[in-house]
Amino acid sequence: MSSTVLVEEDFLVLNYMYLVECTTLELLTHFMKGDNAKALEVLKRFKDRGYVITSDDFIVLSDEAKRNVEELRKNMVKRLEGNMNVVMDIIKKLEEVNNEIKDVITQWQVKKVGGTTVINDHQDLAYDERVLRRLCRTHSKAEKLLTDLSQYLPHFKYYVELLNIALKKVLDENAYEYVDKHPASYHNVWYVAHEDWLRLFGLKRVE
Repeated sequence: MSSTVLVEEDFLVLNYMYLVECTTLELLTHFMKGDNAKALEVLKRFKDRGYVITSDDFIVLSDEAKRNVEELRKNMVKRLEGNMNVVMDIIKKLEEVNNEIKDVITQWQVKKVGGTTVINDHQDLAYDERVLRRLCRTHSKAEKLLTDLSQYLPHFKYYVELLNIALKKVLDENAYEYVDKHPASYHNVWYVAHEDWLRLFGLKRVE
């Protein structure tokens, strides 16, 4: 496996599997925008090449594939060279947006009632609407920064696509599970994107 022969789609999936460490066909399908046939095709190709180890329930990268993905990721960072300062400035701004997104998700999950924090039962539609408007504002920042980052690390553009799909589900279809509960939810996609840049640059997640 090398960056010269690994097609973009294969890298996207292998990189995803590297980040989450253990996945399933269902989760892989969600990562591939709900295309089960494509997920099965990619999985078969990976099995034939020895990239993955599968059981009845789980899929993990083989040790060799994991080492190769790590090498590809290291080379991606090395190629940044003179652009490192610009990239790290984008990362700094993304970390600020990450704090906003965590706060928005918390507001979606719980709220203050009479000075007490309670689970949000989503019966207060005006409250939920305010939270969703804030999510949209924060997403605009996230989308711009991830797009900027993708000029140097192209695979981050795929996270923008997945985030837009999740947000569209929420806004156009009232599929509110796509805020935080669905495997392809905004929160879950953002978590993987965040993990991606943290591990690329040796940063630590701050909870």
